[in-house]
Amino acid sequence: MTLKQIHAGPDNQSILAYDDLFDPGDWEIEDRAGVRKFFGRLIGMGTSQREEHSHAIAVGRINAEPGDDARDRNQRCTACRWSEIYIFECLTADATNPLRGRYCVYTLGPSTIRGEVTRSNVRWGTSGFEVMEMATVRRGDRGPAFLPAAHARALSMAAAVDSDIADAYVNRAVA
Repeated sequence: MTLKQIHAGPDNQSILAYDDLFDPGDWEIEDRAGVRKFFGRLIGMGTSQREEHSHAIAVGRINAEPGDDARDRNQRCTACRWSEIYIFECLTADATNPLRGRYCVYTLGPSTIRGEVTRSNVRWGTSGFEVMEMATVRRGDRGPAFLPAAHARALSMAAAVDSDIADAYVNRAVA
């Protein structure tokens, strides 16, 4: 059994190369606190990353430099900045899983722009409803809650194999 890894960086497409991607196994994920290891299985994942750079069109230059001309925070080029979500079912409880949670929701905000670092977050939950809540995004305390397309895709994958997540996904209050 191979140790499967997801790094806090823009190069995670390599996880698709694992022949046993959705089978139980040892996982190593990376966040601000360091590396976390656990035994479990990936049950859902999604990304908002696109192949084509849209910022070149926005700045009116055909040959705009990927990763350079998208520095402006208002620039929405999902080939330069994107989000990833991974939902795991934890099959053993250990010290890296402080809540002894049944689920791990791992989110990343990779960037290929020089000087920017990948933002990451690891959260543990005990129910499908907590997973649903962890996948829901809010902008500030007054903004409406919403479910990004990548998160909805990961949740739908997880719902297909986990009845608790399926119940929370079908009965969700956000679109």
